[in-house]
Amino acid sequence: MIQRILGIGTDIVFTPRIYGLLKRFPPNGSGFRRLTAKFMHQHELQELQLLIDQKRDPTTYVAGVWATKECVWKALASFVDPKLIPPAMSVYTRLCYKTKGPGGAPILVFDSNFPITTPLHSLFYREVIYKRRLEALLSISHDKDYLVAFMMMLEDVE
Repeated sequence: MIQRILGIGTDIVFTPRIYGLLKRFPPNGSGFRRLTAKFMHQHELQELQLLIDQKRDPTTYVAGVWATKECVWKALASFVDPKLIPPAMSVYTRLCYKTKGPGGAPILVFDSNFPITTPLHSLFYREVIYKRRLEALLSISHDKDYLVAFMMMLEDVE
């Protein structure tokens, strides 16, 4: 199979900023739920809840999700007509989610329910995601105070 690069996106996060937000908005508070609901897909919210239930620090996870969503937006914006692209919040919370692949590496999954949950943007999904068989390659690296994410969006070429 031959693939063509359609777009790229990158983002860097200063993780102490995320840590500060998580201190200001504790995980069991309504502010925390409002904050995470602005950029996390339901799958990511469930994964976050598991981390919280296990008493693990969610800073790196939240930073990784944020950086991933910024990468998605930047990569899409580099090849999709601005009139066709859904609002950022719809892209962040409904179009896709970050999870782990079989080997534990981060992957991006496009939610096939997007046309149902966001019918106003079903044309976008059909033309950009489905017909092109869009695939996103995601790489995340973090070291101490910084997390960086890089993404390439590819389409299959006949």
